[in-house]
Amino acid sequence: MTKLKYAGLCAAGLGTDLACAAVSLLLTEILNNFFSLEFRDSLLVFTIAGVIMCIGSGFAHNAFRNIVREKLQIRSIWYTVAVFGAPMILGGLGVPLAWVLGQTIWTGWDKLGYAMSLFVYSIVICLTSILCYISTKCVEARFGCDEPAPPEKPDETKDEI
Repeated sequence: MTKLKYAGLCAAGLGTDLACAAVSLLLTEILNNFFSLEFRDSLLVFTIAGVIMCIGSGFAHNAFRNIVREKLQIRSIWYTVAVFGAPMILGGLGVPLAWVLGQTIWTGWDKLGYAMSLFVYSIVICLTSILCYISTKCVEARFGCDEPAPPEKPDETKDEI
């Protein structure tokens, strides 16, 4: 049951990362519809919204990590790998994948948008994950709890009577 709770907290953390990118994009789109922003202005709004959302997600990730450490008594290294490492790696792999698919399947000007969309989404998800990790580390320095001690192994050198 502990492993299942751990997996659920990892899924919640991953959802928090993806929600940061989605909410930032949604907020940019809403402001763009109301104010008819130019591209550079909408990019600025997206960046500012993304940074604010990632800073806010740092508190959520810190809470998830504290639950893993205090209640489940498990080290949170796999949470870090699953929530921050996997999106960074997959986002980084999306860039060459966009290039390869742009050269093979999505050839021509009419399908260039598919490759560019995959390229941009990969970059956004990778950067969001990096920003969420940095903000989590900053928040954790102030509000985080210590990692649980590893379980002690019985001393086998003692002679039992």
